[in-house]
Amino acid sequence: MASVGAPASARRTHRTTSRPLLAIVGAGASGTLTAAHVLRAARGQWRVVLIDRESYGTGVAYSTRDPRHLVNVSADCMSAFDDDPDDLLRWCHARGHAVRESDYIQRQLYGAYLRDLLVRFAGPDDLDLLRGQVIAIDHDGEQSEFALELRDGGRVVANAVVLAIGNPRPAPLVPTHANSRVIEDPWDPEALERAKHSARVVVVGSGLTSIDIAQTLTAASAVTQVIAVSRHGALPRAHLATKPKVVPPPLTLDDNSVGLEDLSRAINAAVRVQPSQWRSVVDSLRPLTPDLWRGLSLDDRRTFLRDLKWEWDIHRHRMAPPVAREINTLLAERRFQVERGTIAAVTTTSTAIIVHVEHDGERRDIVADWLINATGPGSTVPSAEDSLIQQLLADGLATPDALGIGIACDSTGALLSAYRGANARLFTLGPPRRGELLESTAIREIRSQAKAISGILSSQPSAARR
Repeated sequence: MASVGAPASARRTHRTTSRPLLAIVGAGASGTLTAAHVLRAARGQWRVVLIDRESYGTGVAYSTRDPRHLVNVSADCMSAFDDDPDDLLRWCHARGHAVRESDYIQRQLYGAYLRDLLVRFAGPDDLDLLRGQVIAIDHDGEQSEFALELRDGGRVVANAVVLAIGNPRPAPLVPTHANSRVIEDPWDPEALERAKHSARVVVVGSGLTSIDIAQTLTAASAVTQVIAVSRHGALPRAHLATKPKVVPPPLTLDDNSVGLEDLSRAINAAVRVQPSQWRSVVDSLRPLTPDLWRGLSLDDRRTFLRDLKWEWDIHRHRMAPPVAREINTLLAERRFQVERGTIAAVTTTSTAIIVHVEHDGERRDIVADWLINATGPGSTVPSAEDSLIQQLLADGLATPDALGIGIACDSTGALLSAYRGANARLFTLGPPRRGELLESTAIREIRSQAKAISGILSSQPSAARR
């Protein structure tokens, strides 16, 4: 078994012999959880190869080295396994971390937990780690094998494939193409390093990524000011420091096919009953969200994404209490500011970037050192950089979902091909399923999807040998 941190070369052909081979494309949280669930459930029935260009077990979200960046869900809800909710807590305690159920742990610590999952359930020949980029997947519908082609010429022959490709990159800031003072990828460590010790930085977007950026840059320099600009000018709300002892009953709906207006009316009515308990109302929707989302018409879903999703996100995806306290301090000191508006244009001088912000017909110019794109995942599939997804779509192995923001699949995550319906050996999970499920980025949802895939693979491994 290749050890984490020392991935094997991708310049050879990997092919299954006595056991079927599962290839997982992407080794972030989605890929790691899939590998862990398959290895845990299959008990040696499958070999797993995990393929990624960069790190293993962390992905974008948990690769941060900034100790201020915390998970935004308490530790008691972050286990990799829904049937073992204390797994994370036991892991932390065994390593000397005095973590309580209600704590919001550092994301780098959670990344270490994910990396440990890769080796915990693997036998001597159960797991290979390959450093590489999959650029194409070939599959003959009459055969049980997939051929994965890698950019460096390597090739992996597998009996089943899971696309754990995470979120697409943010859409480029159109007026800022090829501008040397624009950071298009806020998670590029080298790019963000250049922005440290600046006098002023403008961030496009005011979600959780902008919060991370504000924490990192203001901690690096006492003089740095971060200005977040978004069309709604709203920050994510905060979790309560302590969970309420009395929780109102969950929101119930008579019909899962209610329209968007009816659903909004029901949620608002539930919040009005106990305004201070709005978090519980939002959280009660979590298990209902996939069915409610599927029950909406296509027009209603488009309307929600265009007009209401930002409001859902700031209430649903909340800041950890310690992060909220830090952000409130930065706001009070005006080292972090949030403004409503859109970026109309930018002008670059020899020493600065001038960001032209428009709101309600008025224009304001902000002189800054850097402009950072934190607008969130791209809204269409495929993006210009998704060469693998483009190939799968062109070959008919995949189709976009009805909204064009993810990949179409059935309820198990099996991709819907253009010709043969669901492919029972080609899956995806996590962000690519957002068009189908709406909520498909949190650990709780991803671990459930990984468990479902592992259940399918472990129940009929012999089918892969045909």
